[in-house]
Amino acid sequence: MSDAYEILCITVITGWVFSRPLRWVLPFQLAAIFGLLVAMILAVVYLIWPFSGWLVAIFSPVSVGIAALALADLARPFGVMAQRWSWQELGVVLIFYCAYIYASLGGVAFDRYALGYSGGAAIGVPVALAGVAYYRKDWLMAAVVAGAQVLWMAGIGSENLFDHLASALLVPAVLIGMARRIFLPL
Repeated sequence: MSDAYEILCITVITGWVFSRPLRWVLPFQLAAIFGLLVAMILAVVYLIWPFSGWLVAIFSPVSVGIAALALADLARPFGVMAQRWSWQELGVVLIFYCAYIYASLGGVAFDRYALGYSGGAAIGVPVALAGVAYYRKDWLMAAVVAGAQVLWMAGIGSENLFDHLASALLVPAVLIGMARRIFLPL
């Protein structure tokens, strides 16, 4: 089940990545469709030829949060609108997540990553994020928090809750989102 989850998430993320440059030459809807088609072909190639598993290894552990953001952006041209964060809000997320990564890599004595395995942080972080989602009336964020909890408790994917909520791919995704809001406010 974990393999299927990772392949599905990576397929969505890869589809989003391929759709971005296609938007320069195709209507947004076609770019989303072609991006997902390319990603599905790559997923089939992975299943047939497991040596291509380097893609999974690079992006592992896969975050349901990043996949949900990519899927929401792919669905936008079809009229499915998730609440968007301002570039300032994204900047705050970027600062907090980079500080978290720095601490997790041993930049400080206290390992914040270890808190995602169990205990108070594994309870407090989702509750706090659910509170933010409620305050913002952000159904996508609420769905990500709930989905991450369900996957984590079911033992699908990573054993660390924080890996389900976000991954290192959050940094380029937030930077792209910030650039789009600053230079191309849509």
